[in-house]
Amino acid sequence: MTSDPLNVGEALRRVMRRVPSPVTVVTAAWDGERYGATIGSFTSVSLAPPLVSFNLQHGSSLRMALEAGAPFAVHVLRDDQADLAARFARPDLAMPERFDELTQDDEDGVPVLPCLARVRGRVHTRMAAGDHLLVLADVVGAEEPGEGEPLLYLDRAFRRLG
Repeated sequence: MTSDPLNVGEALRRVMRRVPSPVTVVTAAWDGERYGATIGSFTSVSLAPPLVSFNLQHGSSLRMALEAGAPFAVHVLRDDQADLAARFARPDLAMPERFDELTQDDEDGVPVLPCLARVRGRVHTRMAAGDHLLVLADVVGAEEPGEGEPLLYLDRAFRRLG
């Protein structure tokens, strides 16, 4: 083991590549614009009260919408939706193009994608956490609109169960 922070960070990166993560897309609408990003850090925090968390890179344009208090939706992707995950992960793809032919909006104006499961929320707390923003959110709704198995991310690739 090493105590050099740069080496520890790289060692952590290698270790975390071995931990499967759910693949989600978080969407929000704010000031007449739609925002969305692929997130691999989504987790349930509490059932009473219902809370979830996820991390956003500091440069994410979705961050602006969430910091402004926009409601959002976390879409848990199906194992046949790797292309959707890749689309929302592309920094070179403009936001309007990410949503081409994909969405409708819910009653709060939040873009809704086809998915395995969906959690709707509002930011409860946010905190700078290294090169990311940690978002703790109140859950205001949860549903399972799709069938299938979840899409996972493991060892730098999208994976299926089994």
